[in-house]
Amino acid sequence: MSKSNNQAPGFLIMAAGQSRRFGADCKLSTPVVNGQSMLQRVVGAVSSVSCRVCVVYSGANKSVEGSLAPQVTRSIVYPGNSPGLGDSIAFGVQANPAWGGWIICLADMPYISQHVYQQIAQQGPQHSILAPAYKGRRGHPVFFSGEFFGALTALQGDSGAASILKDHKDRLELFSTSCVGVIQDIDKPADLRAPS
Repeated sequence: MSKSNNQAPGFLIMAAGQSRRFGADCKLSTPVVNGQSMLQRVVGAVSSVSCRVCVVYSGANKSVEGSLAPQVTRSIVYPGNSPGLGDSIAFGVQANPAWGGWIICLADMPYISQHVYQQIAQQGPQHSILAPAYKGRRGHPVFFSGEFFGALTALQGDSGAASILKDHKDRLELFSTSCVGVIQDIDKPADLRAPS
């Protein structure tokens, strides 16, 4: 199934993980910059762009709900614990079928600049798949056009949308950025140090 329309794309912020490697389920509420939590930092940067924003989170993680900023367009609760990032993406895309593409953002990547989010929102609709690259290394977030609705909603497991990127690497366009935050996710407390 393919979704194709003239709607603007939207940001899906994936916040339903269980943070096992971090050692606590309060990872996303951990302060990172100027007292802002990891999730608040990501939501604030994404919300600087004039697009829809939807946060996908688990009802089992109450700390996420308390970190949601008022500028979030929508938040949806994954039923129970999400088995993996792929399941969370599928749930979020299925809940927002009318968007003109989906920009998949990870809630544990707080050091991505507002400019990167603006670029991908503006340039994404001109491509099938678009992502930033730092020194040639693909990063996040990743835009998927409406033609990938079926593939996105069929995702399962921990690898997110990696299978789609692998199967359609000829459709992936990259734009260069000097923002190292596009390749830096926070898995462990030691990763919290801001990139230089």
